[in-house]
Amino acid sequence: MNNNLIKIIVIFFLLAFLGFFFGIPYLNNLSVEENVAQINSYKNNYDVAAAFESDDFSKLPSIIVRYLQKSIKDKTISPKVSLINFTGKLKASPNAEWIEINSTIVFSTSKPAFVQVSETYENNPIWEKTIDTYINSSASTSTELLSSITLNKFVGNKLNRSFLVLYLMESVFSPTSLLPNINTQWRNVGDNSAEATIWDKNVEGSAVFYFNENDEVIKITSENRFMPGKNDYSKENFTMHLANYKTLYNYHIPTYFEFQWNLASGNFTFGKFQITDISYK
Repeated sequence: MNNNLIKIIVIFFLLAFLGFFFGIPYLNNLSVEENVAQINSYKNNYDVAAAFESDDFSKLPSIIVRYLQKSIKDKTISPKVSLINFTGKLKASPNAEWIEINSTIVFSTSKPAFVQVSETYENNPIWEKTIDTYINSSASTSTELLSSITLNKFVGNKLNRSFLVLYLMESVFSPTSLLPNINTQWRNVGDNSAEATIWDKNVEGSAVFYFNENDEVIKITSENRFMPGKNDYSKENFTMHLANYKTLYNYHIPTYFEFQWNLASGNFTFGKFQITDISYK
């Protein structure tokens, strides 16, 4: 084999390598940008001031009325998108080591939809990127090593329901999403708790919100989330714990939260997160 042929082969594999590690991240970024653009394109005709004056608001459970009045400072502002940045740590199993994570969520307050991009660092400089999406009642999650090598990807009805419930829970960071609307209905279940049911086309889920004496949500539970396994998702009880409330922009919201699976074998806290920045538009 002559030297020119060897050079051609080396150049070919080098280009293929570069194309793989730069082309796939570009396509992933393009897909994220398209989904974010779709969320930004949603029209927001919701009148927050009118919602507070409506009969539907007065008929809400009293704890929800007090919570929304406290959480939403300016009753005339109605943002359609929130951008949430948070850091924290994750673990894949009760005995696993914690892994650092940085995440950004683009969250629609106009209708159930979000895009979350997360990077985890288990062995620097090796990182994994996970893209979680819920748009048009359809969910997907995929994880790539070095933003190029797909490690796993899931879609399906279980994920649709699980992500819709996650959207409902994370609405505490954008409380106008929890005002009376066509997607969400509240019912009283106790002096300091209320259940929200959310619909999005053919997807439905519910969660129970628990409040402290300051009318702040401190815990949200649901039986409608699905825990990821090696090959499929299993339905498990789930809890989101919330703390460190602050008034940011127009809202009184929690800035620290934890995710926990409530398994038959015991509680498994798998995520601890701190919001580092949040904005609304």
